Parts: sequence; structure tokens; C-alpha cells
Amino acid sequence: MDTDGPFAVSIDITPLGRLGRPEEVANVIEFLLSEKSSFINAQVVFVDGGYLAVDDIAKFEYEESKK
Repeated sequence: MDTDGPFAVSIDITPLGRLGRPEEVANVIEFLLSEKSSFINAQVVFVDGGYLAVDDIAKFEYEESKK
């Protein structure tokens, strides 16, 4: 995984403060393929460490603070 440029900004903005590990994504896929997820229907599961929870204004303010 790349950690330069845009990825470095993503890491700084993401609430968990790091990129996800492949096994973390695999864990979600394994769960969704299992019987444990049998009542889940028509959902989008974001495995992004909270990145989408950060609003656009916060992202803009972060970018402005780095100038």
C-alpha cells in the first residue's frame, strides 16, 4: 500500500489515523459470507476506518491548515 501524497492526507484525516490492513477487509467479507450475516440485506458496508464520517468541511479545513 502506498503511503505518499494523497494517501498521507487520507491517513491524517481518517479518525483511526492509519490505512486499513488487508485482513481487516477480509474479516468483513468473511462475515458477510457467513451465516452470521444472514439477516443483513441490501447494505453498503464501508471498511474505511471512519474516513467517510469526516465531513467535507473538515477535510477542506485540514487541507487549508497545511498550506
